[in-house]
Amino acid sequence: MSIKHFEQALEALWPDLDIETAANRLNGAVHEARQVLEPEITRPAASRMLRLERDVLILADASQIWVDAEEFESLLNKANMAKDPEQVEQLLEEASKLYGGDYLLEELYSEWASPRRESLRRGWMGLLLKLAEMRASRGALTSAIEPLDRLLTTDPTHETAVRRLMVILTRLDRRGEALRAYHRLADTLAREYESDPLPETTAMYEALRKGTYQMPHPAENTLTPAETKTAVAPPPQTLATSSQTGETVPAFSGFKRPILQLGRHNQSKLVGRERELDTILKFLLALEQAPQEEAIGAGYANGDIQENHSAPPRSAREQKLTHFLLLMGESGIGKTRLDEELSYQAHLRDWSVVWAHAYEQEGTIPYRPWTDILRTLLKDVSPEFLLASLKTQVMSAPGEDTTEVTNAPSTAHAKLARLSTFVPELATHSAFNVASSRLASTLPAEQERLHLWEATSGLLAVLSRSTPLLLVLDDLHWTDDSSLELLAYVVRHMHNERIAIVATCRDMELAPTSNLRTLLNDLRREQALITLPVLPLDESQIGSLVAHLPENIVQTIQSQAGGNPFFAEELARVSETGLPIHPDAVTGRAQALPTAVIETDSQAVSASASWASSMPDTITAVLDRRLSRLSNDCQTLLGKVAVLGGSFEFNQLSFMAGDYSNNEDTILDLLEEALRAGLLAEEGTGTHITYHFWHPLIVSHLYERLSAARRAQLHRRAANALIQ
Repeated sequence: MSIKHFEQALEALWPDLDIETAANRLNGAVHEARQVLEPEITRPAASRMLRLERDVLILADASQIWVDAEEFESLLNKANMAKDPEQVEQLLEEASKLYGGDYLLEELYSEWASPRRESLRRGWMGLLLKLAEMRASRGALTSAIEPLDRLLTTDPTHETAVRRLMVILTRLDRRGEALRAYHRLADTLAREYESDPLPETTAMYEALRKGTYQMPHPAENTLTPAETKTAVAPPPQTLATSSQTGETVPAFSGFKRPILQLGRHNQSKLVGRERELDTILKFLLALEQAPQEEAIGAGYANGDIQENHSAPPRSAREQKLTHFLLLMGESGIGKTRLDEELSYQAHLRDWSVVWAHAYEQEGTIPYRPWTDILRTLLKDVSPEFLLASLKTQVMSAPGEDTTEVTNAPSTAHAKLARLSTFVPELATHSAFNVASSRLASTLPAEQERLHLWEATSGLLAVLSRSTPLLLVLDDLHWTDDSSLELLAYVVRHMHNERIAIVATCRDMELAPTSNLRTLLNDLRREQALITLPVLPLDESQIGSLVAHLPENIVQTIQSQAGGNPFFAEELARVSETGLPIHPDAVTGRAQALPTAVIETDSQAVSASASWASSMPDTITAVLDRRLSRLSNDCQTLLGKVAVLGGSFEFNQLSFMAGDYSNNEDTILDLLEEALRAGLLAEEGTGTHITYHFWHPLIVSHLYERLSAARRAQLHRRAANALIQ
């Protein structure tokens, strides 16, 4: 039986509606649901399926109500836990029959349904890939094509599925069909996204076309190494005996990939980011294909560690790669959405993807994002595994002296104890008691902090041997200084491990003297950072994003969004609620001023005030945050000059300044403050300099904050300024 409080249901289903409206909708939905579930009942109180009693909504349990989506998820979980391949395949077959299309298409634009819809869709795609893999591995090549065809019918640009299909078709001596599968992919990508297939897909095509592709033996898996991981965790095994200590490491469970959890539940479609996504994917692919630092310690098979002391000297290996990529841009520009797409692509390539969010309110909590990262990574990893992993790393790490190697078990225990700083759950395990007792002594805080960083860096290196790691740090500008210092240490001490760190940052919100800005400058100088600016979309791309709306509304949003996809979507949401969006909101003031300004003044004020009052709160919050970084005097000056519209010259600014008009130095100081904060941009040289507001909506927002009397006064002043 499922029990929800009345207000919980309202918040989950209609978070944007007032309580009275949402309650009426819930009552109607409950009535309709009862008619579907129990058409024979005459009184609501007699319902065995769904009852609304006072403030509680009661739904019968699975013994009375069977939901196909829940059964689908249950079968996937059973398949993931099963160890017998035949049982796994049978469970996946049953699950595949249940998926009849996207979840609740009738609620396509409801935010509450989107997370479940996307989760089920991803599960279905992974199921089809797994079915194809299992059928191919037992030689049923023809039947392995069917699940891949189903997947590609839904998503013809799914490159993992295309590559697997090409291999299977080639093994069936149907090379022409394999090549045509690539051409269909390339044509679709070019037509719909103006992009090309991934390098590995093109490389496979060229090898097949030239006849140089090395087909695996029929008894072997038909997939590339990055595609052969199973959804089932390998059985525990015992480590090889260390040749240096003579100690046999106990059996332990291997590292298991975390469940993919993207940055947000409600994701919009990705539009106009082909260049940025291509850059990020190439960054990821370079790390995936990098030669591994075998001297760090261990070779891995299915998540288990074996000793390896035969690493070549560093000079024989590749040049050190960059592991840190930073997406920089204004709020709402699409940085997080890019990371979500990257995460999905990485997950398909069998990377372990972990997100950590920084929040302004938690900016003083030490190591907050790293705690989230390590807790997620270690959720299903036993302390015995960590001890064995860290011990092996210590024994084989380059540059360690004999004493350190001899004391490897003790050192590993100490590292485990330090990692409990991030994951307190480790302290509840019996292994932690041994670990904490082996700490040699209390060290100075600086030395203890260094050991904590070393333990974290070493742990990430160890885990990346089992599966590549993608760490996503969202809103890095709010991260505490301790986390930034650890980030710098980890980035600087990576040596081509399969670890990618991708972060997002609002560069315009960084103070010139901020620690993060200093860190980023240092990492750029060391070539340890790739910075990728995320720029505004053009009008056609914004139009594509809101193409489901009427043409006149699309054009208005194109002019007002200023290339910001978040603003465009929020304006679209407002239009769908029936509230007006006036094209005069941005352009109705400055252009109407020159000669007939007094006559049109009240109309312009009315139009703008009407529109601004319906501006979404989400947009208002972003604009207020940007303005809050300015002094009150600077905000006042910008409010006055906003009457002129989106751009102005210095002499017009001086005329509008009022109290400051006789003090040019004060005006220049306030102008430079706005330029430094990114609220204004300047264009031109010498005496012909024009200043532009950062975004069209900031003009409307500044204007809306003025009283009606102040607007009228400033309109008259603006008329004189433009006539001068």
